[in-house]
Order: sequence, then structure tokens, then C-alpha cells
Amino acid sequence: MSQSFSKQANTLWYEIFDVVKDNSLVDYSGPTPADNVMERLLQARS
Repeated sequence: MSQSFSKQANTLWYEIFDVVKDNSLVDYSGPTPADNVMERLLQARS
């Protein structure tokens, strides 16, 4: 059950990321969702 939730959450995150990237006014060449930016931000605080 948790694997299904994780897979669904990742799929939705990639879809949201693609929509935002496609609709941005400037060219986006930053990190992709696979880079796990939130995890790096949380580790940088400690």
C-alpha cells in the first residue's frame, strides 16, 4: 500500500513539475524533481 502511494505521489510531482516548467516565462534549467532539492535543503540546515 505504501509503495503504491509513493509511486502515485512521485507521478503527481513529476506532472506538476512539467506543467510549471512548460508554463514558465523564462527558460528553466534548474534541478529536476529527481535531484531531491527539499532533502538537500533540510540537510543544509543541520
